[in-house]
Amino acid sequence: MRGRVLRGLVELLRDGPSGRRLTLHAFVLACARADSRLLLRWHAEAASTGPTEDARWLSLLWQTALGDLRYTADALKALAGWVLEADGDPQAERELAMLLPTLVGSDEDRKRLDHMLGTLRDRRGGGPPAVAHRLMAVL
Repeated sequence: MRGRVLRGLVELLRDGPSGRRLTLHAFVLACARADSRLLLRWHAEAASTGPTEDARWLSLLWQTALGDLRYTADALKALAGWVLEADGDPQAERELAMLLPTLVGSDEDRKRLDHMLGTLRDRRGGGPPAVAHRLMAVL
């Protein structure tokens, strides 16, 4: 069932500007608000069995959202929320360590993610949490 939903999102993404906007808005919203790390866990499950269609499509949606100026900030905010959750949650850190390298298709992508991780503030307003530094290493 999840694969069909994902396939539908990717088809809608490719269905012109209005389909693209609808898909990216829904995807970023789901990443930021749905059952905490639902989409992160989905990617980890799909990627843990090797390169799968679901893992590739989830990465494509992320790359597209991060590369579209209308959605970059919200996508980075969703990722930052997951990084903060991963501080003290080894499972979430492993899931992010699987996802983040798939989001780097160019030097610009790497710089964008490095900047997000390097400027992230822990929940007490201090510097980046230790998990952010470890995730920078996987990029």
